[in-house]
Amino acid sequence: PVSPWVVQIAATPSASTSLDLLQKAQSKVAALRSAQPFTEPVSSGSETLHRARFAGFQSKDQAWSACAALKRANFSCYAVAN
Repeated sequence: PVSPWVVQIAATPSASTSLDLLQKAQSKVAALRSAQPFTEPVSSGSETLHRARFAGFQSKDQAWSACAALKRANFSCYAVAN
């Protein structure tokens, strides 16, 4: 997914675990209802991690606002310029 900003909530060894976290977060946080969940594999040393991310944020403020909502729902996150 292409968007100027993405929000990452986790990086796990399993793509399915990342997808489960994305689904759980999206069901609990209204600010993510229109965001597009996706995973992104990344090499970390000898293992591959799967970043759990949401795309669809047009501005830093939108991404930060979604991150604040995630934190209120006890999810860790950070916004990343894409």
